[in-house]
Amino acid sequence: MMASCNSCDAAAAAAHRLQDAFLLATHRYDKQANKVEPIANKGIDPHTSFMVLNEGKLIFDGSLKDLVHSDDSFLQDFLA
Repeated sequence: MMASCNSCDAAAAAAHRLQDAFLLATHRYDKQANKVEPIANKGIDPHTSFMVLNEGKLIFDGSLKDLVHSDDSFLQDFLA
């Protein structure tokens, strides 16, 4: 019988949520075409921002571009 890995489950859930956040930030639903499509400008919408919490504290609030280019070690590890 295989043991449960709570930290593995949490990491997998966080990864899926991050993927969902990137999808929502870079795509839009086209009602007429009835499908999700990438937004213009390589998926970068200047009106979209990300907020990242670490242990209940806000550690990032900014654009997608700033998020992926952050020098913060926690964010780098989280995005890796």
